[in-house]
Amino acid sequence: MAGQTPIVEGNHAGAHIVDEPSKKISRKKIVILAGVTLKAGSVLGQITASKKYVEVNPSASNGSQVAAAVLFDNVIDNGADQEAIAHVRHCAMNKLEVVWKAGMTAGEINTATGQLDALDIALC
Repeated sequence: MAGQTPIVEGNHAGAHIVDEPSKKISRKKIVILAGVTLKAGSVLGQITASKKYVEVNPSASNGSQVAAAVLFDNVIDNGADQEAIAHVRHCAMNKLEVVWKAGMTAGEINTATGQLDALDIALC
C-alpha cells in the first residue's frame, strides 16, 4: 500500500531453516566461546582444543577454519561462554539466510559450503 513503511525483519531463531527431518537428529547443544555476538544462521567452526564454537574463520588454524554447524538463534555476548543450539547434520538451509563471516571470499564460502554439505547440511 502506498505510504506505508515496509517492515524489515532481522535474523531470528530458525528463519534460515528450509527442512529438517527431526530436531533430535539435526540439532545439538553447543558452547559458544565468550566474547562473540552472532546472528541466527551464522556458520560456525569448532575450536579443536576447547570444543567451543565460533564464527567460521578460514584463516584460523585452531579448527575453526572448518565449517561445522549453523547457529539456530542469535547469541549476544555476555562476557561468558554460552550454551546455544546449532544445526550439525541432516538439514537444509536457505542459502540467502545463512550468515558468513565478514570478508570471506567467494572461494572460502564455496569451501565452507562443501564442508557443510559433507555433514549433510545443504544450502539451497
